[in-house]
Amino acid sequence: GFSKGGGGKDKGKGGGGKGDDACKLFVGGLPQSVTQEALSQHFMAFGSVARVDLKYDEEGGFRGFGFVTFSDASSVDLVTANDGNNNFEGKWIDCKPSGAPPGAGGGKDSGKGGKGGKDKGKSKGGFDKGKGKSGGKDKGKSKGKGKW
Repeated sequence: GFSKGGGGKDKGKGGGGKGDDACKLFVGGLPQSVTQEALSQHFMAFGSVARVDLKYDEEGGFRGFGFVTFSDASSVDLVTANDGNNNFEGKWIDCKPSGAPPGAGGGKDSGKGGKGGKDKGKSKGGFDKGKGKSGGKDKGKSKGKGKW
């Protein structure tokens, strides 16, 4: 049961990483002064940048995070491997694979489902024990028939 739970987590990540999302990087902790151009220049060190998506609220204020989409998924791996050194304009920025479209959280939710798998494993154990008991009763009946 436990190994199934772990599988759920991995499937979650893989499921989210289809198509463009594998090339997409979440970038948090950005300064208010950031521009798409500046961020694009910064991440060109890791590979060809396809697009930069900065997130703003309804009033047009920058929300402090965005997404950088690379042409190649391996660039995302390079950035995440460099995690402790990802500084932008002298400030550490939080870079991690986006894995799924914003809001959908596909990878995360599938991972939670994996945990559910662990619980199912436990409950199955309970059911099996129950079956074992009823099996005993049936044996008892068959013995009775034998004596008859």
